[in-house]
Amino acid sequence: MLKRVRSFSIIGFTVRLVMDSKVYPLSFTTRLIAENLPDLNGLEVLDLGTGSGILAVIASKLGARKIIATDISKRALANASINLKINNIENVGLRYGSLYQPVEGETLDVIISNPPMTPSIQPSPRYTWGGADGRIILDKTILGRS
Repeated sequence: MLKRVRSFSIIGFTVRLVMDSKVYPLSFTTRLIAENLPDLNGLEVLDLGTGSGILAVIASKLGARKIIATDISKRALANASINLKINNIENVGLRYGSLYQPVEGETLDVIISNPPMTPSIQPSPRYTWGGADGRIILDKTILGRS
């Protein structure tokens, strides 16, 4: 379910987000990643598993020339699309698919990602569950596998 627009200050940028209860929310980890991104001026960026699109928004504000934001969730991509629009971000292409599959054969300069890493024996929501040890998606992300 979509909720109201919320504003956040992240590394000196004000970012507006429409939060969807079934899409990974802005978390401490996402904020930590955003706060540690380098200057992306003129670079092409892959936002792997974009969720709400927050890291794509920040990458654009940090000067990325082009951003490809992927997700396996059509709902997340719809949420990211809204968030890109309300932040006036126009240099992001959204693509549906699993991990690196949507960009197969393409070369980009930087990859940013906050993959599902919550460890649990019992499956939890797909946007957060990382398998029993939390590494099921993380390892594929690191190794460059779909």
